[in-house]
Amino acid sequence: MLFWALMMMAACSGPGRSAPLVEASSSARVAPGPTYSNGAPCDPVRDPRLPAGIGCVTSVASGDRRLFVYASIDDAGNPKSWHLRLIEGDRQEDRALPGGTVASYPRAVAVTDVDDDGSPDWWVKVRDYASHGAPWGGLFLYVERGGTIAPLRYQGAPLVIDFGGITRLGEGAACRDGDLVLLRAEAKDRRNLRWATSERRFAIEGRSARLVDRTQSTLVIEDYNDPDLDPYYEVTCDGVSFSVFAPPPD
Repeated sequence: MLFWALMMMAACSGPGRSAPLVEASSSARVAPGPTYSNGAPCDPVRDPRLPAGIGCVTSVASGDRRLFVYASIDDAGNPKSWHLRLIEGDRQEDRALPGGTVASYPRAVAVTDVDDDGSPDWWVKVRDYASHGAPWGGLFLYVERGGTIAPLRYQGAPLVIDFGGITRLGEGAACRDGDLVLLRAEAKDRRNLRWATSERRFAIEGRSARLVDRTQSTLVIEDYNDPDLDPYYEVTCDGVSFSVFAPPPD
């Protein structure tokens, strides 16, 4: 399945267009939101919970909390800047969202509890990578601390969590025992059956990530569609899985 997803995405994607991030599990906490293309104008959205003059809105919710990602748009519908709004009852928090280019529109993706502390953590796609049409993106993980949200940081900068990839290189992430694990696999033979894999395990301490360990191994598969390879191209956390390979919703 992974092989055909990669081939179809490479054939159907092009400059200024990327696969929408959509629900890939049965969890009710993942919301795909509307499908729209990078570089395309945003249809204006009127929502009493949000400012005027916006578009390209996506959101995810956990209980009475909802996180919105949206663009401030010009008269032609083109994004001028990107923003977050977290609403919880009568309280709201607004943040400017770094990123957002003609080739990469941010999106709210999912909400999980990565570190098992009882507070939701918000996955926001902040960039798409252009690589011959390959579906590949980077996420920020927004964590709640002291009633406010901020991206998880590592070595003084927001930690970028990459997922997706090309036929010979995949990146993904998983949550294990309250830690965040970043995964990577790179094919080492011409048939893509022998892969060098690595895992970087991070503990979440407040709003910072601390590298706990890094392990390396070799994955040998009999067929490129082997499901053992799938985790290296997706994010799996707290019962939720999502991938850039999932088809758009009906």
